[in-house]
Amino acid sequence: MCEIYLHGIVPFFLRCCYLRGRFAVTGAGENGLREDMRRFRRIKIKGYKGLLDGLLVSTGRTWTLLRDNPYDYLLDGFVFVRRKFLLREVESEAVTFKREIFDLKGEFEDNYLDLNLDADRALFAYFQKTGGLVSVARHVEHSILVGWVEEVYERSFRIRLVDRRGIILDTRSLSYDVVRSVGFGNDYLKSLMLLMRSPKYLRVLDGQEGSVEVNK
Repeated sequence: MCEIYLHGIVPFFLRCCYLRGRFAVTGAGENGLREDMRRFRRIKIKGYKGLLDGLLVSTGRTWTLLRDNPYDYLLDGFVFVRRKFLLREVESEAVTFKREIFDLKGEFEDNYLDLNLDADRALFAYFQKTGGLVSVARHVEHSILVGWVEEVYERSFRIRLVDRRGIILDTRSLSYDVVRSVGFGNDYLKSLMLLMRSPKYLRVLDGQEGSVEVNK
């Protein structure tokens, strides 16, 4: 029988599942997006060549929340975009067509997200409380940090990193100001969580930060 020894850093998601229920999103403010919620959007993020597709959930003074649409007509998790990096909404014939498809489908997952989108600390405290994995994007478009939020401060947070194999790495402290978007609750992150909770892939820290042994 294997045991897990994580020396005081056992993430909450190893002991529980995501909360489920209905949306209860708080925090709203003026924004560059139209006010009709839950409709398809294509937005431009500062410094990124690619465009972000999703269904608008809510927007606050600091963050905008969308259901992520990674390709075609699939919805997969959520993405939070820091509003100061949100340049504009893009319109085209393709966008109009895709919006019609989503309107006809009428899909909108009722996950429970009790969020304050007006403040950095409140949002990252939510991530810390749930213990779920997040993906953090900064100035490099296709480079993300994956992990769970360990500590939340006034102007920054500390994240415990996880690699693509689910191996627990060291921690990184980041300022809220450098974060352009945060992914949460998508299939990739949930799959990593399942892997890390699987008896076949139990992780054991050997006492040295960032050093991980794998019991097979």
